[in-house]
Amino acid sequence: MQLSFNQTTAYQFIAHFVALMLVYAAAALLGAVKFLGADPLAASLPYSQVAQFADAVLLLALISGVIGGGLISSDLVNISFPDERLLRYTRRAWTLLCLLTVVAGILGLLAGRAGLALPPILALAFALLIALVLFVVVRVIPRWSGTAFVWAVGMTAILIGTVIGLLPADAAHSPLLGVIAVSLRDHLGIGLGVIALIFWQMGRFSTLATDRIERDLYRTAGLWSLGVMLLTLQPLYALGVTTPMIAGVVGLPLIVAIFAAHIFPAFGARSQARSQSPLWVGLALSLLFVGVGIVGAINALPDVNLMIAGTRLTDLARTLVLLAFAAALFGMVTAEIRPEGRHTLGAAAFWLIGVGALGITLGLGAAGIVQVYLERLLSVGYLETQTLIIPLYTLWVIGWLAAALGLVGFALDFWTRRA
Repeated sequence: MQLSFNQTTAYQFIAHFVALMLVYAAAALLGAVKFLGADPLAASLPYSQVAQFADAVLLLALISGVIGGGLISSDLVNISFPDERLLRYTRRAWTLLCLLTVVAGILGLLAGRAGLALPPILALAFALLIALVLFVVVRVIPRWSGTAFVWAVGMTAILIGTVIGLLPADAAHSPLLGVIAVSLRDHLGIGLGVIALIFWQMGRFSTLATDRIERDLYRTAGLWSLGVMLLTLQPLYALGVTTPMIAGVVGLPLIVAIFAAHIFPAFGARSQARSQSPLWVGLALSLLFVGVGIVGAINALPDVNLMIAGTRLTDLARTLVLLAFAAALFGMVTAEIRPEGRHTLGAAAFWLIGVGALGITLGLGAAGIVQVYLERLLSVGYLETQTLIIPLYTLWVIGWLAAALGLVGFALDFWTRRA
């Protein structure tokens, strides 16, 4: 199939997403293995370095997928416009940024701030490239559909969050600024971009009317924005911000439930297109339900919030939300690249990744619960606790191994289809 100039650029962004997810899975698996005991790489490759590397790569992977999906869903791939070469040069610069980030991660040159692993120079380049993509799209987008509008708002939030993370701050205000920056960039920005692409997929695999899909998209985007506000309050409480968070106990599960209620009708009104996209969307909803509706709601209890801060449960909440975004983007890829849904490596990849996500959730969640009980309630030492929960970490590692194998299968299927 002969691709258009802009379609090729969009697919290259999607290829970045698939490739970087492979790198992320390898880094996450290496980081998980470090908790099993003997680690010959502990001195030369500490966990903090691996965790920062994985966080930076996952960020670039998700935003690569959001950009590629946004170009496709907004129909920019089907038109010619004066800035199309600027878009291609931006993609090439994005490739360079991804390569530099990988090299910086391997050499241990990434920043040490939680969620803001990109060094200032790379973060500045990142912001500039996001701004360039927005500049091109906003100028020439042929039709401002609901999908395009929500996607553009999400990209704008990514840009604003990145800029906030670059602002200078003293030691007292730097953590606060970091929490706001990460929440704007990841939860709100990437989240809105992914939500736009979920509803675009619904237009592909269901027979629901377009006006209904757009109406439900606006409602869901608004609800998610409210949920992001409730999620942002949680880490701020540990930093001394005493704004009441108790609304999240009821609000977060309710938001996820309403979110799902706007998507479920599409599952019952399937079109004749045999796509695996609904499976990925269903997996994304499941991960969001656990990460936001359960862990997020529990974390909204102030006393519990302080008790579990810094444990594996904190890692679990962020991991599940970002993996949910990744699952939805995999659905976007199958809807665009492989819409007929034949049973190839892609089908096996879904089940491997789904089983892997279950293992990650159970292993990391159980480890976090036991860690809280032993460390925070029984005052058992950190090192002794880590030794006692190695069997639970083993389940975590097995989960990542299954997910990594699934990602390899998905990547092989993707590049076979592209060939």
